[in-house]
Amino acid sequence: MGAACPALADVGGVRYGASGAVDLVGIEDHLTPFAEITDTNMDGAFAEMTAYVVDGIDARALLITRNRQSAEEPGEYRVLWGLTHDGAFPAFCSFMTAASRAAQPECQGIDR
Repeated sequence: MGAACPALADVGGVRYGASGAVDLVGIEDHLTPFAEITDTNMDGAFAEMTAYVVDGIDARALLITRNRQSAEEPGEYRVLWGLTHDGAFPAFCSFMTAASRAAQPECQGIDR
C-alpha cells in the first residue's frame, strides 16, 4: 500500500499544504479575498475556490479557505500553510478554538 499524497493547493503561483477542516472563532471580520485556488489535489474539498488572507498574517505564511462541509469534515474552514509559516502561529492562535490552541505547542500561553 502506497503512502497518501499530502493535501495541496496552488494559490497565486505558490503551493500550500492544506489542513483538514477546522472551526475558527471570530475570524470572519479579519478575512480579505486574496486569490483563486488554481490547482489542488483535493477536488470537491472547497466550498469556493477563493483563498483569503488573514489581517496581520503574511499571505506567504497562511491563507484561509471555506470548507465544503461534510459528515466526515464538518469544520467551516481549511488552512493553507505556506512553506514559510514561521511566525504565523502567534497571530493565528487567537482564532483557534480553545481545544485546538491547547493542542498546539506554538499557542501555549496565548489567550484571546
